[in-house]
Amino acid sequence: MWKYFWAKKELFLCRHGELRKQLSLFQKTCMRVLLWGMETLALSQKMMEQLDAEYTKMVEKMMNIKRDIRAGESWLEWSIRRVRAARHIIVTSPEGTASSQYLSKYFGWSGHLARFDDGRWAYRSTSWKSL
Repeated sequence: MWKYFWAKKELFLCRHGELRKQLSLFQKTCMRVLLWGMETLALSQKMMEQLDAEYTKMVEKMMNIKRDIRAGESWLEWSIRRVRAARHIIVTSPEGTASSQYLSKYFGWSGHLARFDDGRWAYRSTSWKSL
């Protein structure tokens, strides 16, 4: 995911562009690349937290929040302010967090499989039980 992000850094890190448009572009490109085919994977809670953390870091980069040294802001205060601002943007966006997007695709795929009849390969391979 980071490889694609840095390959398109001119688009994602443009200081003159509107943040909402950059996030929309990010969702339409980078997140689709990341989530392509992931509906068939069962991620653990830790993996989903890591996915959200990486997504938050990318949004932080896009926001480009500078540290206010003149006001005496410490590195820790700046870091906390930066993460909170990025999380606020993510939560208020229509797409939501990366893990919520993954879960939406995952349960969409599960519902799709549940509507299959018993003879189909995808249904048999996902409902198989070992002895």
